Amino acid sequence: MSRRVRGTGPALVLARAPYGESSLVVRVLTARHGPQRLLARGAHRAKSAFAWTLDLFDELDLRWSAPEHGGLGNLEAGTVRARRRRIPADLGRYRAALCGLELADLVARPGEEEGPLYASLSTLLDALQADELAAPVDGLLAAFEARLLEDLGLMPALEECAVCGGAAPADQPSERRSGPRAPFSAGAGGRLCRTCALEARKAGRRVGTLAARDLEALRHAGAGTPPMDPARALAAHEIAARFLDYHLDTLPRTHQRFASSPRP
Repeated sequence: MSRRVRGTGPALVLARAPYGESSLVVRVLTARHGPQRLLARGAHRAKSAFAWTLDLFDELDLRWSAPEHGGLGNLEAGTVRARRRRIPADLGRYRAALCGLELADLVARPGEEEGPLYASLSTLLDALQADELAAPVDGLLAAFEARLLEDLGLMPALEECAVCGGAAPADQPSERRSGPRAPFSAGAGGRLCRTCALEARKAGRRVGTLAARDLEALRHAGAGTPPMDPARALAAHEIAARFLDYHLDTLPRTHQRFASSPRP
């Protein structure tokens, strides 16, 4: 018989799926034990110990047991530490929160400590739960995505050239509508100087240009200051989302709004 591991502590529900007539399989993120797949028996029954406990976005305290080498575990007890009812009541907040859950689910490592990821996701959900948002929803999401890129070691170069590390000045476009623009390539690691952009194109990499002010907005978001201007917030989120999509080699459902845009 395989050994079972027991765990307790705070958790966030990343996804849920029905199991049988009255049970649920939940995938949760924990700080100490990473992601766990747990069976909540009878969760849909009115008198279940898990009734009204396994909602998305809420902060939970769970107790579970699981096979030592992975597999479906059993949820033994659960309580709600904090409700986040404002998120599902607002479409913009709801979509941003779902994006955070989906990205966390994609990158969380089974059996590994995920303290930074848990903290980043909880911070995003707290910000989306606030009475008054501290920044536009897209800006809050860009800050989460930037922290995620940092934690994964994938943060793009936003000021210097990603290849040579030198200056990467932006060029003023003739139409002057979006301000100075800089060469940018997800495959090459971010912003590029003119020489490295030419070399990247010769090597077959896709190289485009992005507005320098949008790159600056993402840099500030990553430093903990989400952009307050809605247009800059959306642009920072779009850059981070497309960069994550490229390096994760997948297109999360919550990022599909950018699917028709050329990849950077």
